[in-house]
Amino acid sequence: MEEDAGAGEAQHRFSFLGGALPLDYCNTVDWHSSPDPMERLHRYEDLVDWGMAAGTISSEEGAAIRERVAARSDEAANAYREAIELRESLFRLFTAVAREETPDDGDLARLNDRWERTQRRLEIRYENDAFRLDWRVGDLEESPDLLRLLDPVVRAAVELLLSPKSRDVRRCEGPPGCGWLFLDHTKNHSRRWCSMRECGNREKMRRFHEKKKSRRENDG
Repeated sequence: MEEDAGAGEAQHRFSFLGGALPLDYCNTVDWHSSPDPMERLHRYEDLVDWGMAAGTISSEEGAAIRERVAARSDEAANAYREAIELRESLFRLFTAVAREETPDDGDLARLNDRWERTQRRLEIRYENDAFRLDWRVGDLEESPDLLRLLDPVVRAAVELLLSPKSRDVRRCEGPPGCGWLFLDHTKNHSRRWCSMRECGNREKMRRFHEKKKSRRENDG
């Protein structure tokens, strides 16, 4: 196993093409819709690296969290499993949104449970002549809840689900079963791939070879 990466290296380990924090979290699996998905988060420490790369925690907070959980391997393992379960629930929820389908009650229950815990760490503040909702003052790295680092993901997921922007959620149609989620900001809402450079080009090549093969068969 390689040593934990710093924030700079972690940034290159993950992709941020979703246009929204919860979609980027869902996209920590390559080929999410294929029979053989490729996991990018293998342990709790990878969650910390992702948080640093996503900008939801600082490098100092990430280092402190990793140091604190070093002697709490069982708790970290349980938190990791819960984090993956939450990610898969979010993936199914936003897939249902993209396909205009009814979401699964169990996935909503898991999000609601986590949202209830997340709200306890939010408070209303009055600053610069305006009210705003923000996190309670406290040390993230000292929290007994090892999934607190995902609070920004949960908050953003709830806000997106309740926002008109949810109508822009799409699931990548690229082969072979990419399944990455993204917000479609194109004028005619015609974006099909998470990245034209990746899935878009692969799909073009697939079609090119299919046409070439068809022409050979017809000529023969």
